[in-house]
Parts: sequence; C-alpha cells; structure tokens
Amino acid sequence: MSKQPVPPGVAIGAIALVVLLVAGWFFMSSRDNTAKVDLKAVDTKDEDPIRPGQPGYRERTTDTPQ
Repeated sequence: MSKQPVPPGVAIGAIALVVLLVAGWFFMSSRDNTAKVDLKAVDTKDEDPIRPGQPGYRERTTDTPQ
C-alpha cells in the first residue's frame, strides 16, 4: 500500500473545523449565564398537573392501567 498525500482542501477543512470548535467552546464558556435563581422567589408548585389521558401526559411504569 502506498501512502497518498492528503488533498489541501481536506486539510484546510479539518483545520477550519478545529478552529470553529475551539472558538465555539470559548464563546459558550465565556458567556455570563451563571446567575443564581432564588427558589424562594420563584413559584415552583404546579397548580394544575396533567392527568392521565390528557394531551402531554407521559405514562410511567408505576401507573396503574385503566
């Protein structure tokens, strides 16, 4: 088997992909989205939970068949 050289387009594309991934990781890690939420100030109770048979209800294995 003879080794063939890598085409310049493939090499440039691979380098560009690595640069984009590093830039994206840097951008996402430097964003200021680490604000803490005070759970006492937020209403976490669900007043009207979805019941079995309603749209959006996902059955669980612990549910009894009806």
